[in-house]
Amino acid sequence: MVGIKKHRQNKEGFRVKKGIIIGLIIVITAGATALFMHYQVISKPIVKSILSEKPLEKISQSENHLIPVRIGDKWGFIDKTGKYVINPQFDNAWSFTEGLAVVRIDGKEGFINKTGKYIINPQFDRAWSFTEGLAGVSIGGKWGFIDKTGKYLINPQFDDEGLFTEGLAGVRIGGKWGFIDKTGKYFINPQFDDAWIFDEGLAGVSIGGKWGFIDKTGKYFINPQFDRISQDKQYLFWRFIQSMNK
Repeated sequence: MVGIKKHRQNKEGFRVKKGIIIGLIIVITAGATALFMHYQVISKPIVKSILSEKPLEKISQSENHLIPVRIGDKWGFIDKTGKYVINPQFDNAWSFTEGLAVVRIDGKEGFINKTGKYIINPQFDRAWSFTEGLAGVSIGGKWGFIDKTGKYLINPQFDDEGLFTEGLAGVRIGGKWGFIDKTGKYFINPQFDDAWIFDEGLAGVSIGGKWGFIDKTGKYFINPQFDRISQDKQYLFWRFIQSMNK
């Protein structure tokens, strides 16, 4: 979704090149003190950026155990003591979700497990983290969803897409966002200019520059009237990261 605006290619950030300290402050004020604890035990020369996570990864670093870090121009993974578990070798890397992490090498993205072994070889132009057993991937400018074996469950057909939460994912086609279920069937037809994920039964959507909230029937729970919305601290932090990468 774009409110998960991970989905706009002109806002492809998530690869933080500045604002690390400010970002940490944002995280701390949002309650993610664990991330600060990790920063304390990692030397600055090692950590060029530990804030490269893709949006909406609703897991804490303490649950994650492995932290993506960059040294020089290569990314690897360390544990909470600062010890390398997966040596730096990737052009980019993101946090583990559901046991797998997205990594980029030679212009393609794939998925590794926590030993560093490729579970799904690098083959995608873009890939998002697994949520609810599915991950969005892009080839040739079109997005679809794969399972953890790398098999397409929903073939590439969308111009952009979000993450699955509560059984639904936002997708964009023809300039409008709607929501599909895990079979690829439209649950809410494309009609919104922008959309976020479902959280506790509601999703933020935008029409005509105003934001409101819909339920899973597509009915407005709160009519569009707001210039901006923030569904929780995860999104607030993610929007901050995106603004730093414009």
